[in-house]
Amino acid sequence: MQETEKIYSAIHGVISDIGVITKEKKNTQGDYMYRGVDDVMNALQPALIKNKLFIVPTVTNEQREERASKNGGTLLYTRLTVEFRFFAEDGSNIVATVIGEAMDSGDKATNKALSVAYKYACFQVFCIPTDEADDADREEPQPETLYVDSTKITVLRDKLKQKGVKEEAILERYHCETIEKLTVVDFMKAMSGLEKTPDAKAEPDVDFGI
Repeated sequence: MQETEKIYSAIHGVISDIGVITKEKKNTQGDYMYRGVDDVMNALQPALIKNKLFIVPTVTNEQREERASKNGGTLLYTRLTVEFRFFAEDGSNIVATVIGEAMDSGDKATNKALSVAYKYACFQVFCIPTDEADDADREEPQPETLYVDSTKITVLRDKLKQKGVKEEAILERYHCETIEKLTVVDFMKAMSGLEKTPDAKAEPDVDFGI
């Protein structure tokens, strides 16, 4: 592999530029939302142009059969194996092979299968998300609201025993009903204070002085 190959940086550029493609179309028969191939093409084209990337499809296998519809008619079922080759401006490329399946009562089954294959090849290669990522600060609990886990409780109790400090002293100082309600921030403060407290000797219970 030559160091000058641009295919990987081009794909990375498209991933960075493409953004979200939301599910705004509704399938009336299956009652579900989906993203159509037009949505994908419209969103991809500016990113492909900017990053000098293009895609060439090759159908490597085709299977067709007739199936009966619910109303007694005939549906043409098509299953395609399609090789999509992604080219950068220097000719370097990678291949993604996907399967597209579709049914149609007329002559559109092959076109639909190609569209499905293209759409899912792009979804996979460019990691296209369906929803905006939520603000991390909104989703991730902040330290002030995180409570200690069992590991921290064990560490704290061992340290209390070492220092000869009653657990009730910690609860009273940080206004907790139980040790499980101690926040991570208060845990860190308590551990810092305990580190400055002399180890227990003759008297097993001393005041928490920090």
